[in-house]
Amino acid sequence: MSSKSIYTIPYTYLIGWSSLDLYYYGRRTAVGCHPSDFFETYFTSSIEVESYVSEYGRPDIVQIRRTFTSSEDCCEWECTVLRRLDAKNNFRFLNKTNGDSEWIYSGVDAVWMNRNGKNRRVRREHIENYQDMDWAEGRSVDWIWIKHCDSGKNKRVAVNEVKEYLENGWERGRDIRHSGKLNPMYGKTLSDEHKQAISKANRGVRKSKEFCEKTSRRVMGENNPLYGKTGKSSTAFKGHWHTPHGVFESMKECIDNVPDHLHINKVSLSRWCRNNDSIISLISYRKSKYLQYYFTEKEAVGKTFGSLGFYRK
Repeated sequence: MSSKSIYTIPYTYLIGWSSLDLYYYGRRTAVGCHPSDFFETYFTSSIEVESYVSEYGRPDIVQIRRTFTSSEDCCEWECTVLRRLDAKNNFRFLNKTNGDSEWIYSGVDAVWMNRNGKNRRVRREHIENYQDMDWAEGRSVDWIWIKHCDSGKNKRVAVNEVKEYLENGWERGRDIRHSGKLNPMYGKTLSDEHKQAISKANRGVRKSKEFCEKTSRRVMGENNPLYGKTGKSSTAFKGHWHTPHGVFESMKECIDNVPDHLHINKVSLSRWCRNNDSIISLISYRKSKYLQYYFTEKEAVGKTFGSLGFYRK
């Protein structure tokens, strides 16, 4: 063990801008870390925080909330706090998640279960529901989907067997052709009891980071139903972005048309349009080149963003 790691003191922290009523809760577990380095040599790893520091300056709330003797305890506690706050869904917090997926079940009695090569971590009180659907306790071998180059047949095999298949006419991936009669559930219906069992088993089950990444990869690029669609042609279109410098179909277009010398980012501009009932403080006005460019201090301070023309409709 290095001499540096001997003095490692993991900790959790809270920073915030009281004038914006906006906060961020995080942790520091790197080798050699110490509470004294916070906002002296370490300024969090969050891109969102970096953006707000650039826009509004150093946060006026900088607190060390708790110190720990191990990184594991620190990670678990961070996740516990973020879950209690539901920080990722709380508009007052910049956090994008409620903790790393590795610690998502911290404080919860959960076990690994598997079925047909699929692993899932479930709460202990849900075990019987999963067993009724042929799930077994423990983790199974990791597997991967492959498809035959000629027939398009799909097959799921253990990762350590993939190389052999790739040398014999197979390739990675899955041939998605399950519409109509090709769908294994074509013409079949689930009983009400089966539906209730599935619903009960999935209640409270969190998706793992790996599952989310796989789901994301499946709808990337041309596989995304919104691929190539923008603005009004997109089903995700929820209205135009109205700002002092113009009206735009997308936030990207809105940001691209902001004069370079105003140094506004899409996080701030989007927030002003979405939460346009927020009141502009004197500090916020003096730190924003964008607001100073379009409005005088008398016109902006004490007013809401909505009254100045920031909204989405």
